Amino acid sequence: MQNQKNGKIKFINLYSLEYKGCVSCFHFKRKDKKHGLFAMEDDLTPILEELKVDFIIFAPPIYFSTVSSGMSAFLEGFLFSNMIYMNQIM
Repeated sequence: MQNQKNGKIKFINLYSLEYKGCVSCFHFKRKDKKHGLFAMEDDLTPILEELKVDFIIFAPPIYFSTVSSGMSAFLEGFLFSNMIYMNQIM
């Protein structure tokens, strides 16, 4: 779908996909691999590749004052696979 500014809008229904959240493999921290790759191959793999864009709007349902479990699992894969660790003191 195109909007008025020539950007693309895509609706992704996470509930129609087969995936799970982070399994603490720390694949994304390996220095001998390309940064931002998610270790598990599942239905999120092509979607995570599509999300290398300038702007993203997430609109998950809210259950019990937080995002749904499906959105939480998605964010784990998306955020952890793109996280960069720096040597800094908090």
